Amino acid sequence: MNSKKRKLRAVFSLLFVLLYLVALAAEGYILYLCRRDRMTYMQGFLTSIPTSIVMYWLSCFFDDITAVKGKGGTDHVINRHLRRVISALLTLVIIITVAFWLYTYHTQITPLF
Repeated sequence: MNSKKRKLRAVFSLLFVLLYLVALAAEGYILYLCRRDRMTYMQGFLTSIPTSIVMYWLSCFFDDITAVKGKGGTDHVINRHLRRVISALLTLVIIITVAFWLYTYHTQITPLF
């Protein structure tokens, strides 16, 4: 892969991480509104789940754009270890937010069990 394509992939990977952080900030703001009773927990739950899906898509796009498979193996746009750490953190945050909203749904909206 030539250097121009590598730089473009690096820019897009940075863009996907920034969009992920914006979506995470939006989830934090939704939680803030729910805790301050400016939004119902049901509306927060229904808004947060699609945001989590978008965050998962951005995480997948980041994974796909940073590792390019070719004939000679996998070419990494950023450091291999750094890519794995970032990918693991992004996935962990998604799992935590979905688990939090399921807990909130169980305690604030309606009991699941």
